[in-house]
Amino acid sequence: MKLPKLCKQKCKSGDRAFVIINGSRFYCGRYRTQKSEEQYLRIVSEWATTKRTPDDSKTEITINDLVTSFLDHAETYYVKNGRGIETYNHFVRISEKLTKLYGSLPVDKFSPATLDTLLQLLIDGRSAVHKQNPQTRTAK
Repeated sequence: MKLPKLCKQKCKSGDRAFVIINGSRFYCGRYRTQKSEEQYLRIVSEWATTKRTPDDSKTEITINDLVTSFLDHAETYYVKNGRGIETYNHFVRISEKLTKLYGSLPVDKFSPATLDTLLQLLIDGRSAVHKQNPQTRTAK
């Protein structure tokens, strides 16, 4: 039996590894990382022994994975006259802050309290990422 290959999807925010089984893509994380290799082996082993596709809900999706997918979509969606619009640049800036603070956090662990913390850090300018760059407007 021939096993499916680990494939690479090119993304601006970092290449992603995936495997195709029975026409469905199963993402394994960032390409050429130990985590993606382990995830690939788990998925392919499970499929080879049970002849069923792995349950996608078992794959832990992180904030990094979600942001990468969203920015890939936004890059083509937020375009006017063949050029990206400023909205996309806003998404990129806030995504950088989000992924530096919570990138490895599983999506299902991101809660309203986590969002409140992120928003407060951005408002106060106390973000560990951008201490000198508060995200509020000042009165003139």
